[in-house]
Amino acid sequence: MNILSNLINVDDGTIADSMKKVFEEELKDINKELNEIYKELKVKNIKELQTIISIENNKKDKEEKIDLEKLELLENKYNIAKELEQQKEKVQSYLRELNLRTIK
Repeated sequence: MNILSNLINVDDGTIADSMKKVFEEELKDINKELNEIYKELKVKNIKELQTIISIENNKKDKEEKIDLEKLELLENKYNIAKELEQQKEKVQSYLRELNLRTIK
């Protein structure tokens, strides 16, 4: 029973520090994945990727010759990047909230 009481009495600051480390590591991993996608596709960010996809789709609408495999790859990478960007925003908001709570 003594071990259980030791676990329950963990300092809130210790928990907050651990959570902060986890969130920061998660952000680092997400940024690394995003940068790999952007580097592979030679774009700076998701908006630039979205613009390229839009241009390729316009070519398709005008019946110009396009590479459908390239368009599919771009769209797949865009979906992955979009999901990663959303995860990044969530983790950043969690980290901000944690920082605000630890300041008080």
